[in-house]
Amino acid sequence: MDTSRRLLLTNAAANRSLEDLIRSRQCLFQWKSRRDLLRQGSVTKIEKEKSMATRYILRIANTDLNGEKPIVMALQKIKGVSHMYASAMCYVCGIDKRKKAGDLTEAEEKRLNDMIRTPRQAGIPEWMLNRRNDPEVGEDVHLIGSDIAYVRENDIKRMKKVKSNKGMRHAAGLPVRGQRTKSNFRKNKKKGSGKKQERRAKPQQ
Repeated sequence: MDTSRRLLLTNAAANRSLEDLIRSRQCLFQWKSRRDLLRQGSVTKIEKEKSMATRYILRIANTDLNGEKPIVMALQKIKGVSHMYASAMCYVCGIDKRKKAGDLTEAEEKRLNDMIRTPRQAGIPEWMLNRRNDPEVGEDVHLIGSDIAYVRENDIKRMKKVKSNKGMRHAAGLPVRGQRTKSNFRKNKKKGSGKKQERRAKPQQ
């Protein structure tokens, strides 16, 4: 009786230890799964917050700017905006030059758009503008984007119309700024001059 009772006790203890082990493993598995879910949830939440805060594309003056670059570098993608002009824009608008373009607030974006349209009223000095004393308006303006090519084309047409020296050179397709034309700006360079070709063509007697 003693041996059978001992065997029963040992079997019961083994079964209990096995059940305890299974329960502990189940609890550990549940804890790990909960931890993984919490981590995934926190990561997705952080990513959502970052995506909400940082924009990858910013539109200023009808131009798409890279939101991951500093604002002073991103503004230079606008045609007509140099590094110096971009720095002046950031200084006048009170924006840190090292701030990412995608982190700008709506108010800062509106300030930049307004400043590009009216730079003189915003406080940009006249010597920074690329179109001073415009003949059509009579004021100092700053051209950006497609306005640069449009105004340049109109200026060339006006010079041709009044038949100024520069206009006549433009009409003839010759250089305007006093360059030499003996060696450069020549047409049919590969063919060579007529006299040399005649000499080469003549058979040797």
